[in-house]
Order: sequence, then C-alpha cells, then structure tokens
Amino acid sequence: MKNGHASLDDAALVELMKHGEKDAFSALYLRHRDAVYSYCLRFLTDSNTAQDVVHDTFVRVHEKLPKLQHGLAFRAWVLSIARNLIFNGRRDTHLAYGENPEPESGDRNPLEKIEHEQSLGAVW
Repeated sequence: MKNGHASLDDAALVELMKHGEKDAFSALYLRHRDAVYSYCLRFLTDSNTAQDVVHDTFVRVHEKLPKLQHGLAFRAWVLSIARNLIFNGRRDTHLAYGENPEPESGDRNPLEKIEHEQSLGAVW
C-alpha cells in the first residue's frame, strides 16, 4: 500500500479507486474488514461463514464501487451489502448463508436422502 493512503478518508479513497488506484481499494478493505466481519458474525455465529460473507461483500464492493455516488457513507454502504448477502443468500445457489436447503418434499425415499446429503457435502 502506498504511504499516505491510510491517512485519507473513505471519500478520497473511493475517488482514487474510481481513477484506477488499486492501493486505494486495499486501504478501504483493511480499514473496514474487521467491522464487516464482526457485523456478519452477529447474524451468522459461524466464523467460516462470516469470513465467506466478508469476502463476497468486498467482491461486490469492488464491482459496484464505480457507481457509488459519495464515499462519505462508505461503511454504511458496505454493511448494507453484507446484510443483503446474509439475508438474501447467494444468488448462485439461492441459499442464505449458513442455512441448509429444505427438501422439496418430505416424501424422499432413503436412497434419495443419501444422494441429497452427499450432494450437499460436495457443495458445502
């Protein structure tokens, strides 16, 4: 990280990031990751799942940062992304973090139950 980035406020770092300064994103990540992790852990209680959400949150931040109007409320914006990921679940699996999928019907035979559990093990 370049010297001086740590002393810049979030709004300045957001603007630097929008202009291609990769170290600005690193500074934002280092500044806010612990707060995002603590926030996630309050809802999820599992540290591995909370770490997954932190990772996914900052991936989203990186993708959406160019559209952010003002960096003044950066932490609130990042926490809202984390909250949405926690409560809406992953779009690729349609599952909320930390939840096990419910069977489509309670009428599964024993072989279907075993296959279902094995498929969950491959995903999780």
